[in-house]
Amino acid sequence: MYYHNIIYQIACRRCKSLRLPETTNFWSAIKIDEMTRDELISKMNNFKNHQCEECGETGNWSVFKIQLDDNDEVTDQYKINIFKENGKIYGQPESGYYSRAQIGSAIMEIRDKIAELQNHNFPSNSTGSAFIMVDFLNRKPYVRVSVFDIDGLSMKEVSMFINAMVSNIKNN
Repeated sequence: MYYHNIIYQIACRRCKSLRLPETTNFWSAIKIDEMTRDELISKMNNFKNHQCEECGETGNWSVFKIQLDDNDEVTDQYKINIFKENGKIYGQPESGYYSRAQIGSAIMEIRDKIAELQNHNFPSNSTGSAFIMVDFLNRKPYVRVSVFDIDGLSMKEVSMFINAMVSNIKNN
């Protein structure tokens, strides 16, 4: 039998509160050197039981980071927060130091995700929020959209915000 640790950090989708990193364990009959993000999240099916200490919401979590043992494939993360109040949309990437190549790769992945989800119904409301997180990895595929949470914004509104953000980056 082999003993493994899953190290993870989650954030409440409702109030955006980020929990401190936590660890859980499991046993396996074979030695596991790596698991995909999706495999780790499905193994951690108990996120639905966690209650947010800030707002009291239960089970409404985004997985910020998750890794098996000390095998952290994520080297950096590009995060964008978008908010909508009374129809006005605003937001920005979270602060950090990124190369133009990283930003370009992140934007391409986000646009691909928007195109992939274009046919899904995301109803627009007068208030809403979106959180998008792109992981930079130390192996293929090197870049992935790991969180794409949208509430109260249409896909068109998210796309328009990303385009405006890119225009602003190019002008600076």
